[in-house]
Amino acid sequence: MDLTVVPLLTAVHRHPRGTPQYDVGHRDRLAAMEAALHLAASPYHGIGLPDTIASGRRAARKALAGLGHGPQPAA
Repeated sequence: MDLTVVPLLTAVHRHPRGTPQYDVGHRDRLAAMEAALHLAASPYHGIGLPDTIASGRRAARKALAGLGHGPQPAA
């Protein structure tokens, strides 16, 4: 929009029970952690139940592969 004027009035409305937002750089930090760890929980790949289940399955596949149990089928 290329606005150049300073607003006369601003307001911030926070919703304490709203869905949390990830901080800038979350994906990069997560990638660095996942290179060394088997992470599974809602703070990593999404807060919904389907996201949490998928996160657990990814971590389990990674752990099993690390134990030499070969590639696991995708869920």
